[in-house]
Amino acid sequence: CCLPRKPGKFSTLINTYIAFAQYSVSRKQLKNDLFDRRFAVFSASKEFIAHIITHTTSIEPAAKNKFLEATKGAQFIFNEEIKNYIDRIWK
Repeated sequence: CCLPRKPGKFSTLINTYIAFAQYSVSRKQLKNDLFDRRFAVFSASKEFIAHIITHTTSIEPAAKNKFLEATKGAQFIFNEEIKNYIDRIWK
């Protein structure tokens, strides 16, 4: 009696467009998330360097903890060169 219809070319085209749009949105969201995480590490590094410059005799434990917390996982969002630079700041 009633056989299921095969999807037509138009519906396949619409489905392909929707899949591509979802891919584009996901990619943009990933870039934004990555930017936010990288900017947080940048800001923490800048603050820590400023703290080191202004407190030449000793570095407060709170500043050290804040820097360590902010840069935790940096090896996953930066290349090796930047990760090494962050390590040099710490030392």
